[in-house]
Amino acid sequence: MKALYYAINRITPIVWLTTCLSVLFSVGCKKENSDSTFPMITFQLPNLESSYQHGEDIFIKAQITDDVGIEIIRIQITNELNQSFLHQIEFNDVGKQMTVDAFITHDDLYLNSGNYFVKITAKDSENETIAFREIQLIEKPTELKRIYVVRDLGGSTGFDTLSSSAVLPYVNLPINYTAGQVNARDNLLLLCNDDRLLVHNANSLDPILEYHNNTSTLLCNTFDETQRKFYSGTVDGYIFKTDEHGINSTFTFLPNQRVLQLVATDNFIFAYLQNFIQTERMIAVFQKSTGAFLQSIQVDFDLKKLIFTGNENMLVAIGNESGEGVLKYYNRSTNFFNSIFTPYNHSSINGAWPAGNNHFIVKHNDGLIAYTSNLQMQATGINLDPVTLVHERLSGLNYVANENGVYVLNTNATQQISFYPSSNCKDVLLLYNK
Repeated sequence: MKALYYAINRITPIVWLTTCLSVLFSVGCKKENSDSTFPMITFQLPNLESSYQHGEDIFIKAQITDDVGIEIIRIQITNELNQSFLHQIEFNDVGKQMTVDAFITHDDLYLNSGNYFVKITAKDSENETIAFREIQLIEKPTELKRIYVVRDLGGSTGFDTLSSSAVLPYVNLPINYTAGQVNARDNLLLLCNDDRLLVHNANSLDPILEYHNNTSTLLCNTFDETQRKFYSGTVDGYIFKTDEHGINSTFTFLPNQRVLQLVATDNFIFAYLQNFIQTERMIAVFQKSTGAFLQSIQVDFDLKKLIFTGNENMLVAIGNESGEGVLKYYNRSTNFFNSIFTPYNHSSINGAWPAGNNHFIVKHNDGLIAYTSNLQMQATGINLDPVTLVHERLSGLNYVANENGVYVLNTNATQQISFYPSSNCKDVLLLYNK
């Protein structure tokens, strides 16, 4: 081995060790090589530690030479674990020298900010050289693109938009709206409409796919953000799964059960069910990856809402018992309801909604109350009767829809920030850029 060229600029010890061992192993296995000269790589661009925002081009310039001939030049963007991101560029059979002058666009909305490397690999017939140049990539911030206000128009549904001053007409759809969820990453909107699942473009609301099931009335749905899948429950025991491409399938079937609520966590699907023969109610738990049934527990109180606040082993169960509102933990590990907490406001509960940062807001008969995930009252709110309450995670504000319009409340629902009058508002759907 007369020459071993290896160009490294501020590479981490893990990458250095891994790559060196790889190079030394390949050299050690080729003692009889007729070509002992490795390709040479000289970086010109990017400059060391250059920073790139989302949407910017990473310009790459390098001089690559070899005494025999270069068979492959490969350009990648990698992290410290040598995982590849963005686009890859290859040149083949370029001769003894080449000036690489190219660019790779930082166009991944979900690439985390941090240190990355421009990696150039050059191979001749027997040898390989790898060179790195460290750069920084900046993640595109999350932005709220549009707020849809869903309104019942009597036989059809209006999807209006909420501007800074008013509710503005946008699109009317000939459906009876039951529930909706947005998958911003794949720009999909799932709508439940009696016996149909409708998949629409989340931005334009143009239809994409439609699924009929004439025996099933859809009652609820939820969106699993970790796997970008929708889950929908029906009046006769079906739970449907719609993937990130809009393709629908049956997740599971539960004979003689109405699916009243669905909650998706990291590993599980929780379903609140009512037996329509015996009117018994229970919580059933399913493995999200397989649809396998894991366990169930009987519910002997009036459960209004199951809420996931970050711990999938301890969901909050909110409802009424003996005429008073109660908060309980459903402990998945023991399959038991742990510790009954009587709320600070003893009046009965009409509904509850997650409100971000492990908080939730409960509608009592005489007003809204914000609670933390450990069931402590955070603040006593104003007296409103929501059809739904939706938390906007960037501003921390809460949007309440009811028959009178849309109310914007602060994080704890103690103050009304603004009010947009409009009739028969059923839901608020938030469309983000990612």
